Parts: sequence; structure tokens; C-alpha cells
Amino acid sequence: MSFNQPKPILTMKLRKLETVIECQGFTYTEICRSGNIALYEQLRDDWKSPSYEVIIIKVNNPHPNSVHEFDMVETYPSAMHWGSRGWTFNTMEDAGEKFDELVLKQEVKA
Repeated sequence: MSFNQPKPILTMKLRKLETVIECQGFTYTEICRSGNIALYEQLRDDWKSPSYEVIIIKVNNPHPNSVHEFDMVETYPSAMHWGSRGWTFNTMEDAGEKFDELVLKQEVKA
């Protein structure tokens, strides 16, 4: 009898979060990343200046309807997780402070 054995973690294929993401008229460009913490610039054609988003990237199983070329995928937080895994800032300085805070917490846990 043959059973499907889970893949060892070292052989799993991970789809990394894109460094440039276009979604719903916005362009998100990664400015910096440390581990699972990332800072993205958020732009839209009709905006005079960008906003900034600091996120905690999560690793999930791929969507059941997608082609399964990856075992796991990195994901941007959903609207439901905004405020706990994602934050929007009007200035790069404020976003950088939140990014540094989260990176420090990540390093303390490691």
C-alpha cells in the first residue's frame, strides 16, 4: 500500500511575493524587506504622492483553483488583517519606523 508522504520542508517550492504588484489600479513596489516584514510604496496614476504599506508576509497553501506549480505561496495581508498584519502610512518616515519596530520584534523572536 502506498501513501502520499508530505514533502520535506527543504524540497518545497515557495512562490515569493512579487517585488512589484499591480492590483485594482494601484502599483505596489517593494522598497525593503527583512525576513517576512516588507515595506511597499503604493501609487496610483491620479495621486500626487505615494502612500506606504508595511506588511507581515504570511506563507500559505496555494489557492485550490490555481495551478499547483508551488507547494507554498507568500501572501500580502487581506483587508480583514489590516491593522494586525498590514498598515498604511502617508510618509516614508512613519512607515520606516513601523518597519524597524516589526523587524526588531522578529529578531527578538528568532
